[in-house]
Amino acid sequence: QHRGIIGVPPLRIRAFITFPASQFEDILNKETVTSAAYKTSLLATLSPKARGELLSLLVRQLIVTLYPCSKTSDPIPGTCSNGYRRGVARAEYDWLWDGQRVECKSSQFTWNGSTWRFNLQGIKVQHEG
Repeated sequence: QHRGIIGVPPLRIRAFITFPASQFEDILNKETVTSAAYKTSLLATLSPKARGELLSLLVRQLIVTLYPCSKTSDPIPGTCSNGYRRGVARAEYDWLWDGQRVECKSSQFTWNGSTWRFNLQGIKVQHEG
């Protein structure tokens, strides 16, 4: 975006160029250390949302199995900041475990050439009050 002259709106330049995938086959088909490590894993083929839902379900079932005297329950959806009711899928946490809110998070490791890394997003911090 170029700066406009005072009183003249800035000029916006847009251009779209499409390149066929065949020009990048060597890049697209290259097996990386990360893809080799995950290629046989079902979790690697799922979207982040689906992977998170599956792992959340598995963890909750594991808690019920390991701690049979504990109680888990679905979240209370509550309301959004605009006052509208939330759906269960948009609750502030995944489930209650003996009255404590539980949010199950997942990530996928990636190899950047020298170290393994992972990124967790959307972490909710409990606020006092």
